[in-house]
Amino acid sequence: MNTTIPVLPRVNETLADGLTMRTPAGLDDVERVATFASTVFGPEVGPMMRTLLARHPSMTWDDQSFVENEAGEVVSALCLIPWTWRYGRAELAVGEMGVVATAVDYRRRGLVRRQVDFFKERLAERGCVLSIIQGIPFYYRQFGYDYALPLEGGWRLELRQAPSTPETGHNLRRATLDDLPSLQSLYARAVRSLTIHAVRTPEIWRYLLEPYMTPVADSRQTWAVCAADGAVAGYARLPEFHFGAELVVDEASLVSADAGLALLAHLRRQAEAAGRPFIRLNLPGSNDLVQLARSFGAVSEGTYSWQLYVPDMAALLRAIGPTLEDRLAASLYAGLTREVRIHFYRAGLALRFEQGRLQEVAALEGQGQADLSLPLWAFVPLVLGHRTLDELHFAYPDTSWHGGVRLLLETLFPRSEAFLYTVY
Repeated sequence: MNTTIPVLPRVNETLADGLTMRTPAGLDDVERVATFASTVFGPEVGPMMRTLLARHPSMTWDDQSFVENEAGEVVSALCLIPWTWRYGRAELAVGEMGVVATAVDYRRRGLVRRQVDFFKERLAERGCVLSIIQGIPFYYRQFGYDYALPLEGGWRLELRQAPSTPETGHNLRRATLDDLPSLQSLYARAVRSLTIHAVRTPEIWRYLLEPYMTPVADSRQTWAVCAADGAVAGYARLPEFHFGAELVVDEASLVSADAGLALLAHLRRQAEAAGRPFIRLNLPGSNDLVQLARSFGAVSEGTYSWQLYVPDMAALLRAIGPTLEDRLAASLYAGLTREVRIHFYRAGLALRFEQGRLQEVAALEGQGQADLSLPLWAFVPLVLGHRTLDELHFAYPDTSWHGGVRLLLETLFPRSEAFLYTVY
């Protein structure tokens, strides 16, 4: 939680042309950043920035940079939104680059680039082994980002396909903080099949559930599905703002088909009342609500992708070491003692296992035979289970592997399902 007492800014750096890069030193700076965000992105984004910087349990003012001119006007800004991910047994610190904007008259002056440099310093200070962004296509490749995890979903359910008024004995109401234990349990159910998901602490749940005075860019309606005895049998979260005219669900969990039928009927009624043309489920394919909706005819329209940047590949591999060890222990390679050599053409890494334990991730020395050779950016989606060896070889013919090592590589880095339910 952030203090309201003015402090010395973490950053106060003079740039060219009378510009200054800063971090907030007080609520007036927060307000100026919020006003700027609304000017660039729309009126709902400014209030989102205020709430992030004032209330989010993991974010601090040092995570927000901005550039001001000599008149004190904010002309560029970006922020780091902290996440914690679960990757199998491992927990990973992750930093999202968010709300990146520059006023039109100040573009092409390197203002975002200088702030990205500071952002990467903050990643290191926070111990982040990954960074993500939802940003516009192509632009962020210049900062080392590439597509590597699914973002949102695209399951389309026509209103005529959804059940209308099933007699299941369930009803829906808005969720409150009193529902937090039930929501935590249901969230655990929703992510149980996911290799990678966001960690949702009670503090983050409170942040998500506390009401806003007015809807902001990340506002969501949280609906609890209640059984006849009042027990919470499911929930769904619907964003107030999104691209498109349809009704969107971007989080859901259920304990029974009857709860799901009641939820689908509720969504149909809400969509019809609001004049929405169809329902879109931004959810992973394994989600219970998606599975139920598919039985009524929902079809996939594909997904977009998170763009990811890995500051230090060796650090990421060390961080996921416990998960790599678990995969070996459950496979034909239990107790493996071997060096797995991965070459990125300009550099490489050796994963040294002893008795199934990852002892070291070290820089490759010399130009000896590699078990796997591929571009560094192609390795990230393999590590995260987003692409298979065959898919990478199809996209990048300079992806190759040595001899009989394929099964070992697929054991360490299998295709798996990941999905990130938001923490703000």
